[in-house]
Amino acid sequence: MSVADFALADVLVRQIADHSSTVMVVAAAPDFRIIYANRAAYRAARTSEGDLIGRGVTEAFAFADAAVLASNSQGRAHARNVADRKGADTRWWDVSYLWLDAVPEEGLVLVNAVEVMKRNDFCYTIMRFNVSEDF
Repeated sequence: MSVADFALADVLVRQIADHSSTVMVVAAAPDFRIIYANRAAYRAARTSEGDLIGRGVTEAFAFADAAVLASNSQGRAHARNVADRKGADTRWWDVSYLWLDAVPEEGLVLVNAVEVMKRNDFCYTIMRFNVSEDF
């Protein structure tokens, strides 16, 4: 691959991540400070773009599990955090942690989160996006 191919791939990956309704955050060990967050992450955190950079994942998101982050320095992990129960509805965050080995000395982890709601034995993924955004 040429340098131009890598640059194009980087642009494509960022556009895909930014337009995803799934929360995507990349954080760096040892304190798991956020170095990248997509638009869905800013919407989930209810904060302005740029405000998540430099914050700890567990500080920014209640669904992030400090024990999972601390116990895994490689590989992948999955967690489910029940956040809210109201009557027949239950909501939780389905969270995946993937340690990125492209730069092992950096200790980078990708945190993916999707909000899920269960109503009357059916599960629904809650997708929040603004269809007026440029795609």
